[in-house]
Amino acid sequence: MSRGSAAALLLLFLIAATSSVTSNNADPSSAKPINTKTVTISLENYDKFYRNEQAFTELIILAEKTVVQTIEVVQIPDVVSFLVVQIHTYQYNISLAYDKNFSPRRYTSGTNLGLVIDLIGGQNTASTYVKNENVVDVEAMVAVVAYTDAAPVPGGCNMEFETEIAPYQKLTISESSVKVAMQQAASPKFEGLRVPCERNAVLHEMYMMFLPEQDFSSVTYFDAVRAVLTVEGIRENGRKIPSSTSGSKMRRTYSAYPGTGSLYAAIAIIDNDTAAAYVPAFTYACSPLYWTDTCQVLTSSFSKVLCALTLFLGFFTTFFGHKWFKTEMFLLGFLSGGIVSYIIVAIFGNYRLAGNIGIPVFVGCLLGFAWLGVWWLYAIPILPIMLATLTLGFIVSSIAYFSSPAGDPYLENDTSFWLIFTLIVLCVPLILSTVMKSATIVSCVILGSYAVVISIDHYAGSNLKYIVINVMRRATSPGFNLAVVHPPYQFKDICLTLFWATLAIAGFCVQLYQNRGKPPFPPGMSSLQGSRILVTERTPLLVESRIPVVTLRDDDDDDVFYSPDRKWYSGILKAVRGRKESPRHT
Repeated sequence: MSRGSAAALLLLFLIAATSSVTSNNADPSSAKPINTKTVTISLENYDKFYRNEQAFTELIILAEKTVVQTIEVVQIPDVVSFLVVQIHTYQYNISLAYDKNFSPRRYTSGTNLGLVIDLIGGQNTASTYVKNENVVDVEAMVAVVAYTDAAPVPGGCNMEFETEIAPYQKLTISESSVKVAMQQAASPKFEGLRVPCERNAVLHEMYMMFLPEQDFSSVTYFDAVRAVLTVEGIRENGRKIPSSTSGSKMRRTYSAYPGTGSLYAAIAIIDNDTAAAYVPAFTYACSPLYWTDTCQVLTSSFSKVLCALTLFLGFFTTFFGHKWFKTEMFLLGFLSGGIVSYIIVAIFGNYRLAGNIGIPVFVGCLLGFAWLGVWWLYAIPILPIMLATLTLGFIVSSIAYFSSPAGDPYLENDTSFWLIFTLIVLCVPLILSTVMKSATIVSCVILGSYAVVISIDHYAGSNLKYIVINVMRRATSPGFNLAVVHPPYQFKDICLTLFWATLAIAGFCVQLYQNRGKPPFPPGMSSLQGSRILVTERTPLLVESRIPVVTLRDDDDDDVFYSPDRKWYSGILKAVRGRKESPRHT
């Protein structure tokens, strides 16, 4: 990245109910503690003429240390072949079982649970059992989804999960990703008998949906879950995610966005007509209940100071960056060296947080001084132009990855991904080569304004910071090549994007005005020393024609660029000789 913003930016990165749902209680805030040990869900309002599945919900509160509580489904119509009884809790884990004893392989535990109840001819009631072993009351929503015999059975060909039929999904959450796994669905019964899983013709589709950013309310959570209980609701409210071309069809990996709730839904389809929904799964990719700081990227006082510093440097470089050209040279070298060394350390090293940050910062400083020295000695304009535009190309390529379509096979393959990524990086200098004089200013204002945006992003709770974080994850996290990046792009992100564009345009106009009529680059040391004429008592009135005619300048003037063709050290020697010949004043 180019500028003061770049250093701090590097450190910053291191350190709805659907129409097919009928609800007995639509407002989560109206849920009241259950005094009895039985929750009754009636299917009296089931529409026999509606060909799709139908859902019935009830919001409850499970009392603390509840040993066993019964969920009883009554008045089941005879056209219903099986039920998926679900219970969704806010934050706390509970258990759902077929029997009161919670026998092995007859129950499951978590926050988004479901069991399939296969109805035998004429059966009009069914029961499941819930256990809350927490020391607090738990908000929960009970949902019953009814299916006819034409629908496939979600999780009916289970081979791994704890119950014989597993209509639920399981999440595995890491610092950078969320992995969702489910079990294959079973085909509908044929003449009253289950079709063997080996002859299964069921297709599967996966969907996801984001909640509003930094919204941790239970009301929002239950409303979102209710919206994706049925196939119709999933298709209406979720975004379809293609299956992985190189991984399992029953598993999918997603990039984690801590602090933004995400729902994962799935559908089993038979004959391109009849479908059934899996139990939706949910996560914030962090725990606002137990560790609130895990929902923020910056958790320490040091990182927050860096965030504030990034904000200041971002504004400074957006409007005044090109005037402080030598500082820019140092920071360009610092950033490029820091990013490369961070990736190497993260892949091959085994250090704690201090090492993962300290080593890249040290290497970045070394390369920053080295790069500044190269400019100071040789003053070759093409070097800063290339480094600035390549850094801008890195951001442009990161934006392209951030907004890439999910499931693209070319992006899942590491070789093709990095080739495409590098191609985009190289295209930016090629395009800006047509405006060489303004190339560094363009890079300066875009990168500086992005530094401002990500600083605000942290406090606003949006997700534009993941433009770069996702690329760092791709480079350092094993298996992230299979992850669906698909970021939440909501109201806050839209506002910050517009602010970013406005700030960059304003900064570009200001810097063009500041640099009007001036050379595009200041001189290096050899240019400064070689272009001065030291006027003394012995200076001849007529200067030999072989000495270049230049304009006299002050020592602190950094606005003139002159690079004569001679050895880099000749200017130093000439300056030393000139000082020895200077007269002494008495």
